[in-house]
Amino acid sequence: MSSTENLTDAEYHAMLHILSATTIKAAYRQQWELYDQRYVSQSIPPLDLSGNIRVQIGSLVHAILLEQAEPADKISHYPADCFKSNGSINPKPAAAYRELMSLQGKTVLKDEDYHRVVSICNSVMDQPLGDLVMDPSAVFETAVFWTDSTTGLKCRCKPDFMFETEDQVTIYDLKVSEAASPDQWERVAKNQLYWLQDAHYSSGVAHATGKPVAFKFWVVEAVAPYRVGCYEYDPISRERAGEAYQRLLAEMNRRYQASDWVSDWTRNPTVLTLDAWDVNLPDEDTVFALEFKGKGKQLVLNSTNRKRMVELFGNNVKEWKDKEITLYVNENVRFAGKKVCGIRIK
Repeated sequence: MSSTENLTDAEYHAMLHILSATTIKAAYRQQWELYDQRYVSQSIPPLDLSGNIRVQIGSLVHAILLEQAEPADKISHYPADCFKSNGSINPKPAAAYRELMSLQGKTVLKDEDYHRVVSICNSVMDQPLGDLVMDPSAVFETAVFWTDSTTGLKCRCKPDFMFETEDQVTIYDLKVSEAASPDQWERVAKNQLYWLQDAHYSSGVAHATGKPVAFKFWVVEAVAPYRVGCYEYDPISRERAGEAYQRLLAEMNRRYQASDWVSDWTRNPTVLTLDAWDVNLPDEDTVFALEFKGKGKQLVLNSTNRKRMVELFGNNVKEWKDKEITLYVNENVRFAGKKVCGIRIK
C-alpha cells in the first residue's frame, strides 16, 4: 500500500494541495470562489471547527478508541478548586489547570461532556465494533496517497481503520452523530455527502492495494442511550457514487488546468420564474397536491396542510422534493361546524 504512516494529524491536514475527502466535498457544493480561497490560493485559512464541542467530542472519541487509550489518558475535567461558590467556572485557576493538562496531552472538559465521551467509548467497546478496534490485524489511521489515473490529480485519504485479506480491503469509518437510527442516519449521510467520502476512500485504497474495497460506517449516538449502528451503501448506490465522483474529479481537473474558479451562475444573468404558489395568489381552480415516491396516490393540500408544509420546508416548493413527512389523523378537525377526522402533516 502506498502510504505514509509517520505523519501527524497537523502535517496531514496541512497538505491542502493534495485532494482529500474534505476538499472533494467542498468542490461538490460548487462554491468555486471559496474553494479557490481555501484550497488553491489559500488566501483564507481552512474552516476551523476545533472550538465546536460536538467536533471536539468526536475527535476525542476517535483518539481514545483508535489509539486504544484509556479515557483518562486523553481527557480530564475541572477539579473543585476551579469553580466559584456559585458553581460557575473560575477563569484564572481553570486556565492554569487547562495549561497543566495540555502539557500532559489531555483536553479539559466540563463534567457533562467528560462523562459523555466516556459513555460513548464504553458503548462502542460493548458492541462488536469494540472487538474490531482491539483486533491486532487492524490498520489504524494510515495515510494513503495516490494519483487519479484518469485526471492525474493527486489525492489522499486517512481511513480510521482497515482490514486487508487476500480478496479485499474493508474500511471502517467511525462517526459520532446526534442521530444513529437507520432513517435518521440515511438523511445525515446524504446531507454530509458521506457517500462521496466512501467513493474517495475506496478509490484510493483500491489504487494502493489493487483489491476491491468495502466501506462501512460505524455510527454511535452522541447522546444517551449511545446506541451503535453499522451502515454501508448497497452496490448500485456505490456505483452511482463512484460515477458522480469521477465526474467531479474531471470538473475539478478542468478548473485546475484553466485556473477557473468562477461559479457558472455569476457569468451571465439568470432568468427567474414565479409560480402561483410563490406569490401566494393561486387561482380559484389551482389545486396543490403532494406526490409520494413509490405510491400511486396524491394528497391534495388544503390551506391548513399548505401552511404546515411552508412552516416545515419554506415557501420554495422545489425545496420540498425528497423531504420526508408523516401523515396522521386528527380526530378533532371541524368542518362545516361538525367534528370530523382530517389528515394532518408533521
